[in-house]
Amino acid sequence: MPSCRITNYTSRPLNVSLKHLCALHFENEVAPGATIKLKPGRVWFTLEVLVDDGQNRYSAVQSAAAIAIVSLAAVGAAAAVPVALASTSAATVSSVVVAGGTGLAAVGDAVFASVGTICTVGKGFLTAHAATAIKLTTAFIPKAVEIVEKEVGGFTA
Repeated sequence: MPSCRITNYTSRPLNVSLKHLCALHFENEVAPGATIKLKPGRVWFTLEVLVDDGQNRYSAVQSAAAIAIVSLAAVGAAAAVPVALASTSAATVSSVVVAGGTGLAAVGDAVFASVGTICTVGKGFLTAHAATAIKLTTAFIPKAVEIVEKEVGGFTA
């Protein structure tokens, strides 16, 4: 597994983090002259280094909370799609799939059959819990957007 070493060449203790939406690999209170070794894997991370003031330390709880908020917002939003599909007539979904092109007609029928079965089985459950999905989305999307905007510098239209 790849690793990286980060040395604190400053005269102040530092909090060091490799992050995506939150601190996934971190070390708090890295003393002046100290070297830390992190094993992040072969993916891109944002390096964030803060002068330690005792109040800005990274924690697994903060990271887990950020991941949970973004995940719940995504699940809530994704739950709205099947609810909409479950209420859509079979003819509408079939015509959308087949309208994609004649080469997709056979594949579309097979996919439609599977989607139709899933929608039929899940329709009652999804319809019954649509209000919960909407509440999750409403509650968590603003905080998820705030977390993502902080990480990537904001959304643009």
